[in-house]
Amino acid sequence: MKKLLLICFLITIFLGIAIGANAKYMWNAGAAPEGTTSYVCIGVLSETANTHTKDVLMTPIAFSKSLVGLKAFDQKQAVSMYASAQQLEQIINKEGPFSPETYKWSAPVAQMMWLWDEDEFFLIRKEDADKIKNYSDLANRPAFCHMLGTGTYEILKAVFGPQCLDIWDTMDIKSFEYSHTSDALKLKEVDAVAGYSSGGAIVGFIQEVLARTDSVMLVPTPEELEKILKAFSFLSAATMRPETYGQDVGLTKTIKNPGIGYVYIVDPDVPEEFVYQVVKAAFENATEMSKVAGVWRKFAEDPWEFNFPYLLKYKKMGVPIHPGVLRYFRELGYDTKLLGLE
Repeated sequence: MKKLLLICFLITIFLGIAIGANAKYMWNAGAAPEGTTSYVCIGVLSETANTHTKDVLMTPIAFSKSLVGLKAFDQKQAVSMYASAQQLEQIINKEGPFSPETYKWSAPVAQMMWLWDEDEFFLIRKEDADKIKNYSDLANRPAFCHMLGTGTYEILKAVFGPQCLDIWDTMDIKSFEYSHTSDALKLKEVDAVAGYSSGGAIVGFIQEVLARTDSVMLVPTPEELEKILKAFSFLSAATMRPETYGQDVGLTKTIKNPGIGYVYIVDPDVPEEFVYQVVKAAFENATEMSKVAGVWRKFAEDPWEFNFPYLLKYKKMGVPIHPGVLRYFRELGYDTKLLGLE
């Protein structure tokens, strides 16, 4: 009996060592619902991490909206979450949805990497193109400006608000599920619907609008764009080319439109080794990721060149870069201290 107990004890020890050796870090990766740009993006990142790292098992966790996901990150329900540059600045400055009167943010934040740039635009019915020629013409009109609680809604609220074009209070703002967008424009419940493209890939619900309605893109005038960019540091001028979209969106020439970057923030307490492995996997497999999902295209052109300006800008604004990221950059040969990244 003693011999049997000894054998059982040794087997238990052996199995414990084997299980421990194969254990992976369970990474809950925040995203928005299935079918959204962020879910696709984080899904591809998770697949890449799970394939090309030895210690990480990343699982996308879908939250109903980015604001919900960010609050979940703050409450430790996810170790990473995406945020627009505007949302990151709102967290830094304790304003908007994160002002103390509305919500008290408490979690420390570190930058992991910038994922994609988003080009903002509106679609209107082609028959209205002679009446709605620019953003200011949306005054006193019903418009869908994304779902309440999303980062894209916050962007447009700022653009059309008192700090900028100052017509938000005159607009009849509609909010409904994205699946209703094409019907709303077709049935004239709204005169304009807000959409976006990432890496030249138009978001799914806008593809449906284009397929089911005779619609064209509405863009700001150069004067409106200048005013928008001057008002908000989190926005930039995005170049939009007709040939990029593979379908007719009413563009006859290359234009400039508001654009914004999206970052993946991470809990600073995630061990350096795991962040290092995920970032390394993403940078070194970016081309393959871009073939799976267009949202990764710009990132894949040169992951370092895409990330560096954003990382530096928000490091200067007080958001540190996770040590695992810095470790990988040093491995690439960059002097992260000299470059101001730490």
